[in-house]
Amino acid sequence: MSSCLSFKFLNQFGFIQNHFKIKDIPPPPHFLWEFCVLTSFPDLSQVASLKQEHGNQIWSISNWEEASKFCNPQQQIAGDGLITNLAGLTLRIKVADCLPIYLVDPRNRVISLIHAGREGLRKGIVQTCLKKLTHLWNSSPKDIYCLIGPGINSENYHVNRQIAEQFPSHLSQNIDGLQYRLDIKKYALSLLIAGGIAPEHIIIIPLDTYTEPFLESYRRDKQHADRMEAFLLIR
Repeated sequence: MSSCLSFKFLNQFGFIQNHFKIKDIPPPPHFLWEFCVLTSFPDLSQVASLKQEHGNQIWSISNWEEASKFCNPQQQIAGDGLITNLAGLTLRIKVADCLPIYLVDPRNRVISLIHAGREGLRKGIVQTCLKKLTHLWNSSPKDIYCLIGPGINSENYHVNRQIAEQFPSHLSQNIDGLQYRLDIKKYALSLLIAGGIAPEHIIIIPLDTYTEPFLESYRRDKQHADRMEAFLLIR
């Protein structure tokens, strides 16, 4: 059995299912999510995952022959995002402070799931995903809905000046002259809006992986941290 969150913003689209696997600690009730316990896991032959590398590689999967290449846990393909229109194929990514970003185009019945950390955002993973959705899948940004899932909040994400200066200045706040708070959630939001997605089509889950006991955090727990899993599926 696996403890999970299901995000209500995505549940408005009846043709998909979404889950976010957490620790076996019930979270507080909230209008943005439902807590559930999965008693069975999808057949691994129908779960597409990647060898995540904090980059900007996005893979499109349009048939089951292609899907089979991503459903072998022993031979994972490198990348940080997946797009599909295949019913029955579960997309999966793993996170532990980085952001899981769910994207849904209900008009074309296309979904995407991306792993977006500091480096992936800096390297353009959001722009790459939106470009592929529009050019390869005939999606229009005005039809895309996004959910930015649980990740580390800026209050607990401290970086040095060299890293902070790689990002727009409004995303960081100096703490003591040496350390800066970096807001990757705000960065992801700004990139999605710049890509043409309507602000009212975007939801940010406010949960901070660093502070919530039911979430995993690499910054908090270092090598003892496990990974949470995000799932997105067309029924």
